[in-house]
Amino acid sequence: MLAKILLYAATFGAAGGSGFLEANRVLLAGEDRRRIRRWLLLCVLAAAILSVVRVLVLAGALGGGLAPSGALLRMVLRAGEGRAAAARLAGLLCMGTALRTERRSILLVVGAMLAASSFAWTGHAWAAPNHDLSITLLVVHLLCIGFWLGALVPLLLIVRGNAGTLAAVTERFGRTAVRVVPLLLLAGALLLACLLGSVRELWSSDYGRLVSLKLAFAAGLLGLAAVNRWRYTPRLRGDPCAIRGLRRSIQAELVLIGAILLVTAAFTTLTGP
Repeated sequence: MLAKILLYAATFGAAGGSGFLEANRVLLAGEDRRRIRRWLLLCVLAAAILSVVRVLVLAGALGGGLAPSGALLRMVLRAGEGRAAAARLAGLLCMGTALRTERRSILLVVGAMLAASSFAWTGHAWAAPNHDLSITLLVVHLLCIGFWLGALVPLLLIVRGNAGTLAAVTERFGRTAVRVVPLLLLAGALLLACLLGSVRELWSSDYGRLVSLKLAFAAGLLGLAAVNRWRYTPRLRGDPCAIRGLRRSIQAELVLIGAILLVTAAFTTLTGP
């Protein structure tokens, strides 16, 4: 679970942050871009290492310990987790290559999408009766999660910078989020409908109760996002208090995202629909 939580955070941080950098490159000052690039390269490196660690831990767990045998390792690599790790590492390689330069690159976006969607290669969606639809919904959900999660740390990195730049970036992010967040919620709701036998499972099964807890954290996250969009963003250009409020709100969002990743790792590892 620990390996999975850290892998989620590093991968979505790298993927979503890369999309954020590419979308706002012309708005960001040179120092802001360099600061974000350094953060993204750290996330890329961490996600690559954790992808390998995750495979080793899974193979070891199958043998009842931490040291995997060659046969178990090959079995994991041939299964969904191996395909997921391969897709993720390919995406991370694309991102790492593109981030080494200051130039715009389609490679950065392609790598980000490949890495963020890599988690769809394994998981409960594959066991659903209509697994083609479930996997498609999961890919959409993952890409939307990456967009939101990955943008928070870059926003936090520029929040102490030029107020005009911060306002322009947050306004653009907010306009995009208004379209992305409903898509995230719709894909998530339809995916749950594919995985759960009935609404009763949300409170009658371990899986459903953990999903319900995740939904509660997500509701809090949506509330903070609404505060950012409608209260702080319009006041950023002339109100230092709004900048401080935005910084605190983003920090609270990161805490809630940590809780969501923890619960997600729990219900995808310890239980199932």
